[in-house]
Amino acid sequence: MMRMLIIGYSMGIRSERRLCEEVHLNLAYRLFCRLGLDGKVPDHSSFSKNRKPTRVQAKKSPLNRQAGEGSSLEMSLLSR
Repeated sequence: MMRMLIIGYSMGIRSERRLCEEVHLNLAYRLFCRLGLDGKVPDHSSFSKNRKPTRVQAKKSPLNRQAGEGSSLEMSLLSR
């Protein structure tokens, strides 16, 4: 999928649907993505699914923990 995104960015293909169609039709794109002649092209919806973090990932993120600690620290400073 990362190789497909590289193709999309370098060729100016903005739509993920269009990108999947182009990779499906263009042999050079298929070979670059290591799909071969009979490989299945990922569905366009898989890009948006992989872009959004799951709830478990969001809870375990160190940035979220730091942001939560910072906001409670700011609130304790403001209440003084």
